[in-house]
Amino acid sequence: IRGAFAILDVDAPNVAVSHDGRAIGSTDSHGRLLIADLRPYEMNRIAIDLDSAPLQATIPQTETSVRPGRREGAHVRL
Repeated sequence: IRGAFAILDVDAPNVAVSHDGRAIGSTDSHGRLLIADLRPYEMNRIAIDLDSAPLQATIPQTETSVRPGRREGAHVRL
C-alpha cells in the first residue's frame, strides 16, 4: 500500500461501496471491505448503497469521510 487504506465494517454482506462517488466493490460475507489507495492527508468520502443492503440490516448512516496519513489505515464503521 503506497497511499493510505481503510477497513470498512457495515455488519451486512454484499453491500455496494463507493469511494468519492466511484464504485469500488462490495462487503464480504462478514460485512467488511479493505479499501486501498486512499489519498493520504486528504478527505476521502466513503459511502454505501443502502439499496444493496439486506432489508433487516440496521445502518444508521450511509456516508462518512476519513483522512488517514501516508501508509496509515483507518477503521470505518457505518
